[in-house]
Amino acid sequence: MYKFEQNSTPLYIQLYEQIKDEIKTKLKAGTKLTSIRKLSNEYNLSKTTIQTAYNQLYAEGYIESKKIVAILYVKIF
Repeated sequence: MYKFEQNSTPLYIQLYEQIKDEIKTKLKAGTKLTSIRKLSNEYNLSKTTIQTAYNQLYAEGYIESKKIVAILYVKIF
């Protein structure tokens, strides 16, 4: 469960940091991440906000994308 504060930190950064922490502490390699649509509905966030957070995780090598089914996985470290 993610928590968002109403402060000057953009929502995508808050989400990015929480998912990154989960990857480092709880998730195992190969774990499927929650879909953008589901997160959007669950937390009332725009799909763009979630996609931006996922893009940052991808750019830093925390996740990888399997294009065939458009699912994001936690990368092996």
